[in-house]
Amino acid sequence: MQKNTSYKTKIEHPFLLIPVKIKENAERLSFYIEEQKVLEYRVFPLEEGETVDYYAPLPVTPWIGKTIRLEGNYPEAFYTQIKQADDPAKSDQVHPLMHFTPVNGWMNDPNGFSCYKGEYHLFYQYNPYNTHWDSMHWGHVVSKDFLHWDYLPAALAPDEDYDKIGCFSGSAVEQDGTLYLYYTGVNYLEENPEDINQCLNDQFLAAQLMIPSDDGMTFDNVKRKKMVIPPIAEEEIGSKTNTRDPKVWRGKDAWYMVIGSTVDNKGR
Repeated sequence: MQKNTSYKTKIEHPFLLIPVKIKENAERLSFYIEEQKVLEYRVFPLEEGETVDYYAPLPVTPWIGKTIRLEGNYPEAFYTQIKQADDPAKSDQVHPLMHFTPVNGWMNDPNGFSCYKGEYHLFYQYNPYNTHWDSMHWGHVVSKDFLHWDYLPAALAPDEDYDKIGCFSGSAVEQDGTLYLYYTGVNYLEENPEDINQCLNDQFLAAQLMIPSDDGMTFDNVKRKKMVIPPIAEEEIGSKTNTRDPKVWRGKDAWYMVIGSTVDNKGR
């Protein structure tokens, strides 16, 4: 396999389809816009002669018209399989009728389950690039009857310094026609050189973040993310690491948020 190879393409469609081949070891794939790193994920390198298991849709609408550069330890065969599309990739797999599953990849906790403008919105912990926990996104689907689901682009992607390891669980609320997502963003201070999805010596930070959407369908991860509670610095209040999963609701007199945390390694 070639080392430190790169690939450039001009973004002309809303989705960049990344080929995924489920194998033993994944490599670090970095995305650059105008020499600035905007994303980084672990993706399996597709070798010459191997078939693609599925395509992971990467939303790139904010970068339409710009040139994106991908860089990592990948052979030419991987880059030649990258496509652009107007819609997310479809699945050829069989899915259950009564239970929701993503098109492809990994899912766990449901997040931000809410009703907005006459439709039920379900967000969920999601890794489009693998079939196990890693690089947590928020997947997004909508339904009117809890049986038939319309798949939408991932609402949250780990693309900022304060959430680059993952967009963890949270909640959703509506105010004045705007849908707000609140979630925990995690950033490792010391990455494990053997596995970038593990940290060394528990050196990581957890912050509480928010992103609004004017239509409940599109979430601008590039311009509209905001940190609402930075990592906790006072140990007597909570943990800078194990503080997560904001639950937000409207009370009679104000908005409220509860967050799980620890003091002296005890939950509270």
